[in-house]
Amino acid sequence: MKSFLQSGGIVGGLLVLLVLPLLLLDIGLIWLLERSLPAPLSLLIALCCFYSISFGFGLLIDGFGAVLASLRYTRALPFLRAVGHLATSAGSLYSVTWLFPNVALSPLTMSVIVFVHWLGAHLWLRNDSPGKAGTAPNDSLDHQIVQMLRTATVPDCVETIQQQYPNVSKLEILRRVRRISR
Repeated sequence: MKSFLQSGGIVGGLLVLLVLPLLLLDIGLIWLLERSLPAPLSLLIALCCFYSISFGFGLLIDGFGAVLASLRYTRALPFLRAVGHLATSAGSLYSVTWLFPNVALSPLTMSVIVFVHWLGAHLWLRNDSPGKAGTAPNDSLDHQIVQMLRTATVPDCVETIQQQYPNVSKLEILRRVRRISR
């Protein structure tokens, strides 16, 4: 039982460390834009509910984005994810202010908080995108494919690259050649 409580304390401490910057940012924005703060306990509970609701719906949006990515709808994916996260943040904050009527925020404050959270999610997802992470280690391979496609056909390029890089699968080489040749 003691180890369970200790592990719960560790997980709780990590959650506090993750949520604390968001709390400070949002409380600072509310204080700057409203020039006053609602009751501290209700504000903390409302913000934690906002984070929980936004996180839950954000997971659904990311899952939906993964499904679209697996179906090869990659061109519309960044726009759909951005709109989804914007709607999630706005809906979550609106529902929290509806559930907690003593936390009254002006439309300007709500808009700024939603924009800041959307921008943070957008930057986080942009840095965490799987497309960039998959091609970063072999930039020389991509460069060589570009050079070969100037003089060779696609099948010749695939064969030559496969001979030069036997540790890279043929499917990965085909994907890279198709992506670069477009």
